[in-house]
Amino acid sequence: MLRPFLFALPFAALAASGAEAETVFVGDSLVLSTTTTCGTSIAAGETARLTYRPAGAKLGNGGDSYLAYVANRSSFTMTIAGAVFGSGQNYAGQNVSSYLGVATIVGGVVGWQQSPAKIGPDTETIELTATLANYLTIKGCTVTIRSNLIQVK
Repeated sequence: MLRPFLFALPFAALAASGAEAETVFVGDSLVLSTTTTCGTSIAAGETARLTYRPAGAKLGNGGDSYLAYVANRSSFTMTIAGAVFGSGQNYAGQNVSSYLGVATIVGGVVGWQQSPAKIGPDTETIELTATLANYLTIKGCTVTIRSNLIQVK
């Protein structure tokens, strides 16, 4: 019953940005690894839907980047103001759990491998492997995810 709510959350965040003709990528993601600090909140092998809206005026997206991880048990959105996602960036994260608990945290992008490296309006697909710290608003929880994304037109 909560799944439609959790799925709609990242799109509500995107709509609030006010941009027109945005470039957005959506696809499946696989959790490759987690640290023990994550506990049972997330585990290697889990899958989720990933929505990525990179910053860039040429993409129609303005200056902020958004990344949303939507799974069965929770939804986690990350925002980097004024920059694109990449290694060494900090993000503002918000988690909505299956119990409708809401939490926020500042986290870091520990690793970011994206192919193609540069995204343009004609980019159709992105292969992404990201390592993210303080994931799901759990201090010390670091995960690595892999995603194959396609542009939503």
